[in-house]
Amino acid sequence: MFENVPTVSSAERQQVLGALERLQAKLVQREEWTHSETMGNLRDTLQSPLFSHILTLQHSIKQLRNQVSAGKTSGSEPNRHELTRRTNQTSTAAGKFE
Repeated sequence: MFENVPTVSSAERQQVLGALERLQAKLVQREEWTHSETMGNLRDTLQSPLFSHILTLQHSIKQLRNQVSAGKTSGSEPNRHELTRRTNQTSTAAGKFE
């Protein structure tokens, strides 16, 4: 499910927000209001702490799947303690967005 979804960094989100704001400014100059609400919703979503949490979880799931896949190909079981430690680190990192 998440295999083909790219990871989006905070810097990339800021770049998108900047581009969105420039586009909105141009549309205001042209008095084009057709997509104003949609663009405002997109901006709000990109700035949302909940969206940040979702991206963090998505990235963590992708990392865990890669680790499990690497463990299966090497013939060894993933170390439960190691997975728990990494999951806790990810949870701590996600808590920084609150």
